[in-house]
Amino acid sequence: MINNQAISRHIGHIGFSLSIIGFFSLGLTTFTSIIFCLVGLFQMKGKTFSIIGLFIASINLLVLYLWINPMVQAVFSLSFLAVIIFFLCITNLFRKKRMLVSLCGVFLCVTHIVFSLVFLHIISSSHCDPDVESEYKYRILSRKSAFWLDFDPQHLNKVCYVGDKFGASGNGKFYFIFDIPGKCTIEKIITYAEQHNWLYRGKVSLTKENVVEFYDSIKNNKSTTDIKYNNFLAVIFEWYNMGDCEIWIKDDCYVLAFDTGHYAGFPSYVIISQDDKEMLPEISNKGSWICANLFWTYAYLW
Repeated sequence: MINNQAISRHIGHIGFSLSIIGFFSLGLTTFTSIIFCLVGLFQMKGKTFSIIGLFIASINLLVLYLWINPMVQAVFSLSFLAVIIFFLCITNLFRKKRMLVSLCGVFLCVTHIVFSLVFLHIISSSHCDPDVESEYKYRILSRKSAFWLDFDPQHLNKVCYVGDKFGASGNGKFYFIFDIPGKCTIEKIITYAEQHNWLYRGKVSLTKENVVEFYDSIKNNKSTTDIKYNNFLAVIFEWYNMGDCEIWIKDDCYVLAFDTGHYAGFPSYVIISQDDKEMLPEISNKGSWICANLFWTYAYLW
C-alpha cells in the first residue's frame, strides 16, 4: 500500500523530481510538480527542493506554452494528476478512510481519464473530410490558421491536420472546390489572409505538367532531378503527406506565399487553380531554415 505519511514527509522532494521529469515528458508531470512543491512549501517539508522545483516547473510551463497548445497540455497534465489522485483514493478505500470523498475522487478521476483518452483519439487520428471531428481537431491543434474553416464552409471539401499527439508541431491543409467563378480570386485570398495576420510575400505560377510530373514521381519514388522547377516543387511538397490525405491541385495554378510568423521562417501558402475552381491553403508548423530561404528566393524572383 501507499504510505501517505512517507509521501507527506517527502512531498517537496517528489515535486522537485516531477519538475525535472517534466522536461523529458512534454510537461506531463509539470502541473503535478507545481502542486506538490506548493504543498511542500506550505508544510515546510523539503522547502528548498520545493522552491527549486517551482522555479524549474515555471520555466518549463513557459516554454511549453509557447510550443504546445495550452489546451492539449492542460488535458494531459491533469490526466497524470488524476492517475495519482485515483491511486490515493483507492488506498483510502482499502483502509476505509474518508470513504465518501474517496468514492467521489475515484469517479471524477476515472471520468477525466476517459475524457483524456477520447481527446487523445480525436487529436491523434487522421481524418481527411470536412466532418465535425476533423474540424474540431483542427481548431484545437492549429488555432492560428483555423480561420480557413470559415472562409466558405459550403465549398469546403476536405480538412486534414497531421502532427504529433501533443500539438507541438504539424501541418494542415484545406481543400475547397467552387462551382461559381470568382470565389477564390488572388485579391480575395490575400485580403482574407491579411485580415488574419498573414503577410503576403509573393506569387509563383506553375503549370499542370510541372505539378503532375512531380506528384507522380514522388508517389512512385522516382527521381525528380530532371523535372522543371524541381527544387521549388520540392519545397512545396516538403511537408506533403502522401498517406491518408492525398490532397493536391493538379492543374495550372498560382502559389501564394505568406509569412505567418513561423519560428524558422518557413512560410505557409495558398494554392489556387488558374480557373478559380480549386483552392488549397496549406499551413506548415514545421520547417527548416534551408527550405524557408529557398522558398522565399523563388517567391521573390517570380
